[in-house]
This record gives sequence, C-alpha cells and structure tokens, in this order.
Amino acid sequence: MLSKTTHAYAHSRSGDLQLDIYLSADRSSIDNTTPAFIYFHGGGLVAFNREFIPTHIVQSCVQRKWPLISVDYNLLPQAKGEDLVSNICDAYRFVRGNLCRIADKGDGIWENIIVGGNSAGAYMAYQAGLNLEPKPLALFCLYGPGNCMGKFWSSNHIIGNAPIEFDEVSWFLEAPMSAGHTPPDMAFYPESLLDDGRPNPDFKMPVNPEPFNEPAFLYNWLVQENKLPPLVSDIEVPYSSPAWRQLPKTIIIHGTNDQIVPYEAATNLFKAIGSETAILFTVPDAPHAFDQNLLHGDKDLEIVEQAWKALDQIVRDLKRASA
Repeated sequence: MLSKTTHAYAHSRSGDLQLDIYLSADRSSIDNTTPAFIYFHGGGLVAFNREFIPTHIVQSCVQRKWPLISVDYNLLPQAKGEDLVSNICDAYRFVRGNLCRIADKGDGIWENIIVGGNSAGAYMAYQAGLNLEPKPLALFCLYGPGNCMGKFWSSNHIIGNAPIEFDEVSWFLEAPMSAGHTPPDMAFYPESLLDDGRPNPDFKMPVNPEPFNEPAFLYNWLVQENKLPPLVSDIEVPYSSPAWRQLPKTIIIHGTNDQIVPYEAATNLFKAIGSETAILFTVPDAPHAFDQNLLHGDKDLEIVEQAWKALDQIVRDLKRASA
C-alpha cells in the first residue's frame, strides 16, 4: 500500500510546520535522481492544509513511482508574503536533505524535485520557481496566479452572487496564525488507492463529524475588499520583470470559465515566462477547481493528463541533457 509519513520541516510562529511524504510500495526502481513532487495545497492562501490533495495528483505520482510530498504552510492574513517564501525554502531544503534517508536510499541529496500545486498552491509553486536555489526541475501549476497585481484583485470584485459581510469573516481575521485544517470528508487517504494507483473499491470516505466553518470564502472577502495584494506585496513580481524568464520548465493548466482566478492570469504568466519555457494547457469552459473530485480516466481530466505527459517529456529531455 502507499505509505505516508509525517515530518516537521520547520518551526514557525504557528508551531511546527509539517509535510507528508507518500511513497509507493515498490521503491526498488527509484533513487535520488527520480523526480520527487512537492505539492502545495489550494485554498486561497487562507484555508486547508497538506491533507487537501486531489486524488488524481496522487495517482499520477504513484503511477510514475515518484515520491509525493504535500506541505503545510502558514496561512494569510496572519502570515505575510515573506512567511510563505520562508516556508517554501524550508520545505525544499528539508526534502532535498532528508528524502534519501526517509525513502531508504542512503544519505545523499535528492537532486530532482518538481514543485506544483493548484490555485493558491500554484501561486506557491511560482514563488518556488522565483526564489529557490538550485531551481526545481520543473513547475506543474493548476489555475493559480503568478501575482495578485492585476485589476481582478484591486477593483472590489465580488465573487459570487452577493458581497460578503465583515461579520462573516471577522473570526478568521482575529484568529492566531495557523497552517490550516482539512475536514475528514475532504482529506486524501492513502488507503483510498490500490498499489497501482487505481481507486480502492472497498474504501469508504469518513463522514465529517461536525459542521465545517469554511475559511476558504475569506479569499473572496479579501478580493472584494482589495486586501489581498497588500498581504503579499513584499514578494510580488510584476509580469514585466525578467525574473519570470529565469523559471524552470513550467506547465500551466487553467480553465476558461474560472471565476476565482481569471483565465487571464494564465495567459499573462505564459507571456511573462515565454513559450520556450512554459506550456499552457487551456481547459474550455472549466471552472475553478474543476479537477478536485476527478480520477484518472475521467473524461474531464483528459487535458490534465496531457499535461502530465508533457511533464514526462520535460523530465526525459532534462535527463538526456544532463547525461
């Protein structure tokens, strides 16, 4: 069965920050040159934690026998941009320095790391590409912004049918810094998959024992009140900056009917990074988080699976180039 171990990778104002490492049952064919996939979860930078992973992401890593690492990070608004970058760097350093030992592959450095995520997690992945040294092998990003400098985040845009009142979010604004929480019925469980990555027909998803006070809509309020950009202004990089041209190979996946992070964010990123480095996969009519409950083989996941094949080709090309 897919194994999962939990490790503290850093200490912060919210306490120990943790990451989960998922390893396939058969690890005989992997070593420290095998790609490892660091995943940052979605949730608007304000919600959920490392347990919030679309199952198809795990399936894709299992099928390739790639180690998968899902990372907690401190959440806005108590955290600021510099906290996010610090979390990214600490997690990357921990994985590079410790994954060999955890996977029973000696004491070396894990050389090849892909960083990815969806929504807010994609924002984190882009920050990884901008800030990490050595650079990740590649980035794999689903419907996330590269920055929050555009009109969408600075025009009091209302997401949904009606404005969110301050009283609805005041509790979250007053709470201490945290790395989030995922309710049981939204978390990923290793036992939900068979060894080859297919769904386990005997698995039953736990029922959430109590109502979940959903913090994700705090993102909507921050957008509505133009309060998101100031929270991350210390790490934002305009699309006109040449820094985007220094990113590693990047896969961008985005739906054209996204009301949470507009599709324009993807096209702006693609132009900023450049067609020699970035590949944009457009999903017609797809809303935000269209893939959240999909599994391998689902028709609506076809374009995402094409993106994984493109990532495979990137890995092959980079291996040939370094041989």
